[in-house]
Amino acid sequence: MKARSLILVMALFMMLSASLVISIPVTAASSSVTGVIFRANVNEIYIEYESMPVEVQATYFLSGIPQTASISVVFIIENLTSTQTIAKNFTVPSGIPYTVYLPALPPGYYQISAEATAQGYQSSPFSEQFLVAPPPIPYTAIWVNGGLFEFHSNMLNSTGHYNRNYTFTLVISYQYPGSAPQTTDVVNNVTNFTMRFPDQGETVVIIVEDKYGWINGMGINPSEGIFSGSPYIYNFDITSQAPFTTVEIENGIVVGIFVMFIVIVLLRVRRRMQ
Repeated sequence: MKARSLILVMALFMMLSASLVISIPVTAASSSVTGVIFRANVNEIYIEYESMPVEVQATYFLSGIPQTASISVVFIIENLTSTQTIAKNFTVPSGIPYTVYLPALPPGYYQISAEATAQGYQSSPFSEQFLVAPPPIPYTAIWVNGGLFEFHSNMLNSTGHYNRNYTFTLVISYQYPGSAPQTTDVVNNVTNFTMRFPDQGETVVIIVEDKYGWINGMGINPSEGIFSGSPYIYNFDITSQAPFTTVEIENGIVVGIFVMFIVIVLLRVRRRMQ
């Protein structure tokens, strides 16, 4: 009996030893990793002669654990249509999103490269390409109740007429409940456009693109990193395009249903008490 118990104890000891031998190297290997991770959000287009915001995040980690540290980031900007090269250095906190502002550039096609360094460790190289273009062409676009869309350029010539050197492209799509938007028309070389869309229960989506490639340019906000504006949308399923009216109607329906439910419950309770 004692011999059998001794054999069992030895077997358990050997199994435990084997598991430790197997697991220890894996733990040691996973915890010994040290380095720098770098990310950057470079937009595809920026405005000429304006500083360019780029959101970056760099993380220094030691033995697989993020550390508090200052990280040096070096940017190199190359003009792919000339020999112009610009280098810029920044110091950013580890693990925290941070916006850096790159120098203003003339119009052109560029490539940006970056690398982050901390405690003698370097991140993997980062590289992106982007355009620098003139600012969006000003325009006015508005929906009027009933599905009327009005658009016109704000660029006029010396005689007060629309300047034909600054035209737009309008991409018109329809979206029906339960389906994806489908492009129904593309109107090119537009300076002014007015159209009343038929009510077929659809949502009309219009995208405005100018000659420089800006999408819905009057809705961009470079200071907040927004370089593409929201499309112009009209939903025929909403009786009024004023959002507060819609919310009030929906809330009124919900409150009415709730009140009716309470009244029914109270009537049933009263009948039982009688």
